[in-house]
Amino acid sequence: MNLRTRGAKNFADQVMVKACNSGGNAICMALFAISFVTLLLNEKRPGASAEWHLLRERSSIGHEYPPTRYGQSLGSYGRISPAHGILSKRELRRGGIDRTRGKTGGGQLGFDFRGAKLRGLIEAMLEKPDGKEALNFLPNRELNSVLNELKLDKRRKYEGGAPGSGSAALLRWSPTLQVLIDKIDRELLWPALAEALDCSQLYIYGEILPDQFRTPNCTRVWGKGLPLVKMRDVGGVTLSWDPTSLMFSHGNLSERRRIADLDCSGETVVDLFAGIGYFTLHYLCNANASVVHACEINPNASHALKNNLRLNEHLFSGKCIVHSGDCRNAPTMEVADRVNLGLLPTAEDGFEAACRALKQKGGMLHIHGNAHVDAQSPQEKDIQRRKYARKLIAELREVLEDVKPGPRWQLTVMNITRVKSYAPRVEHVVVDVKVSQAAPTFGMKLRAIEYSVISLLAKALTVVSLAMYVRGIQRARYEEKMKDLLGITQTRRMSKIEKRRVEKLARERQETQDAILQASIQSIIEDAEQEVAAKGKR
Repeated sequence: MNLRTRGAKNFADQVMVKACNSGGNAICMALFAISFVTLLLNEKRPGASAEWHLLRERSSIGHEYPPTRYGQSLGSYGRISPAHGILSKRELRRGGIDRTRGKTGGGQLGFDFRGAKLRGLIEAMLEKPDGKEALNFLPNRELNSVLNELKLDKRRKYEGGAPGSGSAALLRWSPTLQVLIDKIDRELLWPALAEALDCSQLYIYGEILPDQFRTPNCTRVWGKGLPLVKMRDVGGVTLSWDPTSLMFSHGNLSERRRIADLDCSGETVVDLFAGIGYFTLHYLCNANASVVHACEINPNASHALKNNLRLNEHLFSGKCIVHSGDCRNAPTMEVADRVNLGLLPTAEDGFEAACRALKQKGGMLHIHGNAHVDAQSPQEKDIQRRKYARKLIAELREVLEDVKPGPRWQLTVMNITRVKSYAPRVEHVVVDVKVSQAAPTFGMKLRAIEYSVISLLAKALTVVSLAMYVRGIQRARYEEKMKDLLGITQTRRMSKIEKRRVEKLARERQETQDAILQASIQSIIEDAEQEVAAKGKR
C-alpha cells in the first residue's frame, strides 16, 4: 500500500464516520465503494509498492551505511529520517519523479537550487564508467545521491567584505566533492558550483590546521577582489575577516549570545585570545564594558580586529585597547574585573597572564576548554563536566598562589556551560570561576602570629651570629698584634701560658711607656719653672 492509498483510505474512513454519525447509511455505502475502487486502482499502478519499499529501505530511522574505504560511514554525517529520503511523498504520488528537476532539487537541499550547469556536469560524469566507479563509496551512485553528499544546503553564505565583491559561500570539502574535482574540468566545475549556490565568491574549506594560529585550510576557487567576507552577528555586531587566513567558529554562537546578555557596566575586561573580536565586540557593544583590553598574537587577526572595531564603533561608547603580540607580555597588570580565556583545546597557557591581570580584590574568569565526556545520561555527563572543572580549579590555584602570594584566595565555580561538541566524546565547555579573597579565620590568625614569632627569632639569631662573627675577627686581630710584639712567627694557636706571658709583657711595656712619658712631662714642668724664676730675678 503506497502513500496515496493510505491517504485515500484515511480520508474515506473519516467521511464514513461522519456519515454514520449523521445517520446517512446510503452515503456511507457509496463512499465505501469509492474507497475500495481507489485502493484497487492504486495497488495495480506499476511501481507504486516498490517505490514505497525503496523509501523505507533507504530512509529508515537510525539507518547508517556500512564503513567506506575512507574509514567512516556515510551515516557519520548524521542519521537519516524518512523525511530526508531519496524520494519525497509528493514524488511517490507522481510515480517517482526525479526531484533534481524541481524547485528544491538536489536531494534534501533546503534552499532554492539553480544548478542546471552542475546537474549537467554530474550527469555527464556519471555516464562515463570511470566517473561512476570513482563514487563506489556511495550506496547509490545516482544524481540525487551525489547532490545529497555534496551538502550544498549546509554551505555557509556571507556578504562580500569588499565593495562590489558580491556574496560569498564556503563549501566544506567532502569525498564526493573531491571526485568531482578529479573528474570534471575545474574551469567548468567552479562556475557551476557558484551558480548552484548563487554566489560571486566560492571557498572550499577543510579541517583547521594544528598550528599556533589555528589557520584554516581554506582556498578561494572562484571570485575576484579582496578575499573578505562579512556577516551580521548577535546584537547587530558586524564581523569581517579573510576566510583564507582566519578561522571563524559558528559553534560559539550560544557563548556569544551569553556574553552579550551579561551586564559589564563599569567593568574592565581583558580578552586574552581576542581573534577577530568574537567576544571583544560583544563585551563592548552588548555587555557595555567600560574598557576592554584585547590581546592577539596573530597579526592577521589583530588587523581584522581593528577593522571590526571601526565597523562597529557606532554601537559602543567604551574604550578598546588592542595589544598585538603574546598576551603574557601585555601591560595588563591588575586592571581587570573580568578575564576571558577563549582558547582551545586548553587555555592553561593564559592562566598566569589572567591571574596577573585580575585586580587585587579578584574578579571573574571565563575559561574555555575541551572536557572528556563519554557518558550517556545527562546526570553522568554533568558529573564528568564537574570533574573537569575541579581539575581546572586545582591548576588555577597553584598559578594564582605563585603570582599573587600572601592572601588566601577562594575559587568558586559559578557556572559550567556546554558550547558544542568538539570531537567524539569531547565537549567544548566554558567554566566561569569567581576569584576572591577569603575572610581570615582564627586558624589563619594563629598561623600569622606563629609566622611573626618565627620571623623575630630568625632575626635575633641573625644578629647574634653576626656579633659572634665580629668578635671572632677582633680576637684574631688582637692575637696577631700580640704575636708581633713577642716576635712569634709560628701560625699555631697560642696556649694559655703564652697568652698570660704576652699580657704581662704588654702591661710591663705599657708601664715603662707611661713612666717615660711621666718623667718627660715632669722634666718639661721643671724647666718651665726655672725659666720663670730666672725672669723674675731680672
